[in-house]
Amino acid sequence: GAQARKLGEFYRAWHDMLNEDEITIYLGISGALVPEGLGPVLAYIAEHRLADVIVTTGAQAFHSLYEALGLDFLRVSPNVDDLKLKSEGRERYHDVADERRLANMTDYFIQEFVRNKIDIDKIYSSREFFDLFNKEVTTISNYEKSFLVQSHKKGIPIFSPAISDSSFGIVFGRMAKGLYDKQDGIGEYKGKPIRIKIDNNKDVVEIGEITKESKKTASIILGGGVPKNFINQSVYQQKSADIEGHIYALQMTTDSPEFGGLSGCTFEEAQSWGKVAERAKKVQVRCDVTIGLPYVLEGLNESFVKLGKKRKFPTFKWKGNYDKASDKYAVEITY
Repeated sequence: GAQARKLGEFYRAWHDMLNEDEITIYLGISGALVPEGLGPVLAYIAEHRLADVIVTTGAQAFHSLYEALGLDFLRVSPNVDDLKLKSEGRERYHDVADERRLANMTDYFIQEFVRNKIDIDKIYSSREFFDLFNKEVTTISNYEKSFLVQSHKKGIPIFSPAISDSSFGIVFGRMAKGLYDKQDGIGEYKGKPIRIKIDNNKDVVEIGEITKESKKTASIILGGGVPKNFINQSVYQQKSADIEGHIYALQMTTDSPEFGGLSGCTFEEAQSWGKVAERAKKVQVRCDVTIGLPYVLEGLNESFVKLGKKRKFPTFKWKGNYDKASDKYAVEITY
């Protein structure tokens, strides 16, 4: 009973959607899952194509890059003296920490990627940015347990609609002011200002077109926040009678609906907006993702991956600008 039953329902619903024909599975990731040790679990999802489109925070992508560069997070006590940590150049995420100098070296990687691989005259969606960025990460890192690396290898687009709320945004902002990190992570220097252009409106259009062009869609949310709503609003923005809404809606979170926030709101509430289909299989398990997700993935490993089952997952061909004649914007989907 209780949340143990819900966790089982979450697993069974994910298993069922993997056996659906012609379905696009969205995965929303928030929180600090990579520093807390779930980086390999997220990479496993991408590696075995248990999801098809990832929507995540810029911070989550930064943490996955940090690990891909061979850097480690450290265990600390949540009751540690934080001012002492600061004096030692460490930053805390509840009971883990990173090292500021190594984080600065990760910033340097982002900075040099923008300087050398980005056309500053072009306007990018965050999906276009990560298509290029993940390719570069994969070129320099053989770390198979990064979801950035596995997403590139498996053709999974990554959206980060709030990318500016992260170290990516800090680096972009510093570069716009002509401030640059040194390679060793110590100090900075001044140079020519560079402004990268990432358009959130393009993100909204692109993910909306994925939903529009998909036969069926499903939503799996780990945590809540921006990824939850961004995935679900991809249905609502169509405002069209022939767009059904997600036929699966799953969420694992510790948030609850009584306080009015989106992270805890029910999928029944989302149905009032048309984001979730009337006939949808809906499961919300109130559970810490760091506890519940490994159990679910072990179940999928035993009942799907290890049995060699295959699914007809979508492949995405990005075509460019909106075409009036066909009423298509950017993507062609085949299964």
